[in-house]
Amino acid sequence: MFAWKDKRGIQETISKLVSAENNGRGSNRRAINLVPLPAVRDAHEIAQSHRIKYHQLLVSIEAKQSTCCIRIVSETSKSRAAILVFRGRVLGCLYGSKVETEQVFGQEAHRLSMSELAKPGNIIDTYLLNEELVLAGGALFHGHPIEHSGGTAEQIFETVVRNLMHSNSPGCVVINSSTNEALCMVYIFKGQIAGVYSFSEGWVQSTYETALGYVLSDNGVQVMASALAARNIKEVEEMTFSLTGLGDRASHVSYTTFIPTDHLDVEELQKDSGRHKPLRNNSGLIRSKTTMHC
Repeated sequence: MFAWKDKRGIQETISKLVSAENNGRGSNRRAINLVPLPAVRDAHEIAQSHRIKYHQLLVSIEAKQSTCCIRIVSETSKSRAAILVFRGRVLGCLYGSKVETEQVFGQEAHRLSMSELAKPGNIIDTYLLNEELVLAGGALFHGHPIEHSGGTAEQIFETVVRNLMHSNSPGCVVINSSTNEALCMVYIFKGQIAGVYSFSEGWVQSTYETALGYVLSDNGVQVMASALAARNIKEVEEMTFSLTGLGDRASHVSYTTFIPTDHLDVEELQKDSGRHKPLRNNSGLIRSKTTMHC
């Protein structure tokens, strides 16, 4: 499921990026933070699982074909999960806990995440995302690595960003510190940088120069990049599965807006995405005064 197809390679890559806690130096070791985070902290909902009708929430997300992220944090079981949702269906899912020796992906991760949703007291963090960010972030789950000929971290960064931009493929670049901790995520869509997320500063200016600053911030920085392995929306949908389990038992409406690998038409994609209703406050998600952040 992850961009690095070899299972051992996936496990090694994730083990480098995650552990139980953030180290406090502005780098990240939590797997769930590898999915796009909300642009505005107040623009999403945080609630406890016993305070919401979680099944109603999932049905609403799927029925309205919302594009969003659901993150689940359990202090009891020491687990964290993230579900990346594209038009109401699961594009990517990952789950990690103290019990699991390795990060779990895909439908098994989704199954474990659903079991955590049913437990009282767990924290549920739900927020809408732009489709551009989700498609770019989806390259981590359904992508192929961007090749490069080596060189310095700056040279590698320049090469992979240029290749992603020239191909017009959605994709993302992970910038790791010399100690294999994620410093920054760069999201690329239709030949442009759609977002730059710093694990120390949050969302920063979406420019090449800003992202390059993190590459040059430390000796021994590592750069990895992947491009989404899909040519059109139909192929993206084929990578997804039902959030509730109901969608795969019914006929699923397919949108066939074409996304050529050499020309990703954002206007057409955005025009098509206008049919998909966003989450609303009455969707089953109860606004909570909880200030806990995951």
